[in-house]
Amino acid sequence: MEEQLSKFYTIAILKKFQDKIKALVNCSPSLIQVEGLNSTYEVNERIKRKGGKNEVKSFEVMCQSKEQEANCISCSLRFRGIVCRRAVCVRTY
Repeated sequence: MEEQLSKFYTIAILKKFQDKIKALVNCSPSLIQVEGLNSTYEVNERIKRKGGKNEVKSFEVMCQSKEQEANCISCSLRFRGIVCRRAVCVRTY
C-alpha cells in the first residue's frame, strides 16, 4: 500500500497519511441513521491532550453508498489531498 501511495503523495503528505492511519485505533464508529443509500455515523475519537489527559470527541461522518464516498463534517485535510481518518474508519466499519 505504501508503495502505491508514494506514487501520488510527497513524502511529507505520505507521513501525515500514515499518522492518520495509526490514529484509527482511537476511533470507534456507530451507525446512527440510514436514509436510502446514505448513512450517517457518529465516530467517537479518543484524543490525548497536553498533560496526558484523554478527551473523547464526537464527529459526524456521512457515507454515500452509490459513490463509495465518506465525508467527515470537520475534515479540513481533504483540501490537502489527505483522506480523513474518521472517513477511513467508517469505510472499513
